[in-house]
Amino acid sequence: MSAALLLATVGFDFSFNYVGGDIRSKNGLGIVQDGHEKMYPDMNPWSAFAEEEKRQIVTLFNARRYSSVIQIMNLCTRELPAQINLFFKFVRMLATGFLYWEQFRHKEAHDCLKKGMVLLDEYLQHYPSNVYQQLEDELIKHIDFLENLLSKTRNLQTYDNILIKELINNARRRIEDKRFDDASARIYRALELYGQICFEKKIGSSNDKVKPGKIPDELRDEFRKYLDPQLGLMKLPLQATFAVLRAAGHEAGIRFFSLEDKIKNIQIARNKSILAHGIQPVGEHAACSILDTVTDFVQMKEFFDFPKL
Repeated sequence: MSAALLLATVGFDFSFNYVGGDIRSKNGLGIVQDGHEKMYPDMNPWSAFAEEEKRQIVTLFNARRYSSVIQIMNLCTRELPAQINLFFKFVRMLATGFLYWEQFRHKEAHDCLKKGMVLLDEYLQHYPSNVYQQLEDELIKHIDFLENLLSKTRNLQTYDNILIKELINNARRRIEDKRFDDASARIYRALELYGQICFEKKIGSSNDKVKPGKIPDELRDEFRKYLDPQLGLMKLPLQATFAVLRAAGHEAGIRFFSLEDKIKNIQIARNKSILAHGIQPVGEHAACSILDTVTDFVQMKEFFDFPKL
């Protein structure tokens, strides 16, 4: 009857105390004898259920469903066993950090992952584990990447090639998650950003605020259509950006037009996407093809994934 009562109420926010005893009738198999009762106030049946929650959290974390991980933990309001409590603490912080990372909130991601490292180290001091020691080693590499990104971009105030790598890796994860429209948008942005970075280094200005005098002579008349007469500056789209680079002798501009047909296919797929100008979803084959073309063009194939529990 005690077991049935426990199972019937374990889903509710109750505390459980159990009255046992050191002397029972029927040779120790019957009821507790009067005067020999003993209270067990620390009984915690939630331990078994918390283990199941832990398994769910590991599965969701490894599938990069970080918001679901956080939501499950927010629902766990009971007192937890010490080991699971420490586990939840570092996993919650890591899930929050990687969720921020997926949202391109790199500074907040860095801060959360650093805090998660401290909590993970505390867990390992009490419960040594080769698996979680390896996780700690992987986290160090990811935190180093974020620190490098924030340093090179001056806390996301300037462009740098590391942002292209970040966009491509984010797109790759979106493809693995079967979110192909999201992936194609990120890949196309990586292509645009590559052009912007090359343009600024070669021409000496951003491609959205170009003085007409910086445009090569052979393109100046054609590019008057991009001139804002009020500002006296030009705002160049993707193809025009690389046309200037080609005319200026930059190898990225030359390579762009050597791949013109493939890049046009990228633009067509992107423009048809419901996240751009159309209403058609991008398929897996198209997303993977776009990824291959752009990674070849920007010459960045150093992929890395987020760590797993």
